[in-house]
Amino acid sequence: MEKETDISDEPREKIKRLREKSEAIKEKMEIEALTFIEAAKSFTFEWIRREMETSMLSSYGTSSPDNLELDSKKLNRSRSDLNELPLRIPDIVEAHLNGGDYWVHRNELLQVGISRDYLDFKKEKFEEN
Repeated sequence: MEKETDISDEPREKIKRLREKSEAIKEKMEIEALTFIEAAKSFTFEWIRREMETSMLSSYGTSSPDNLELDSKKLNRSRSDLNELPLRIPDIVEAHLNGGDYWVHRNELLQVGISRDYLDFKKEKFEEN
């Protein structure tokens, strides 16, 4: 009888170790996901700000000398708007990227929509090691 309990304890230990390893991997993946989200927020903020500024400058760059003072006031007001609008961009990016749909490690079970190619790739990598 003791051997049966020894045998049943071994798989439990293995399961426990695998769960611990899985949790450690999930923690690493979460750090990487958050790093990616922060980089995406920064990149998107800078890119949109630069594109808006370029667009505004080019639209005001064709002004006649008679309207230069009026255009200067518009440009200053537009620059003020330009500084405020991109401030919302990081929140928008985070709202869209920080959902669980994009991060498989946040779900307990595999999602139906996970690519077969990805699963085959992971299987091949696992078999190589």
